[in-house]
Amino acid sequence: MAVVQCLKGNWKTFGDFADSVFNFLMKLAHDCRALRLDFVADRYPALSIKNTERVRRATQGVQRVHIYGQEQNIPKQWKKFLSARDNKESLLEFFIKHWKSYKSCQFASVSVFLCNIEE
Repeated sequence: MAVVQCLKGNWKTFGDFADSVFNFLMKLAHDCRALRLDFVADRYPALSIKNTERVRRATQGVQRVHIYGQEQNIPKQWKKFLSARDNKESLLEFFIKHWKSYKSCQFASVSVFLCNIEE
């Protein structure tokens, strides 16, 4: 999630954002001469020490946003969107589904492994 929060840009759709995150990760892999890139999605369990702080930060109410496709617009209140654990998990699931649709030539010489909660 650190990569998601550190990237700056004016993306309009979740597809554009997923492409930018992937390109950023691939650039890092190439710069470090890595042969392999492992993307392991975080879990955000409801019962955790960190969840108390997440709930406190989101006291003003955060709506659950379902990501249906790459053309769906990104919410205007991005930080508020990311403050909800369900939204973060949904975003990470979308990344993996979107990236699995890429052609192998987009991976160049880097082996890419994608893993989420269900795998």
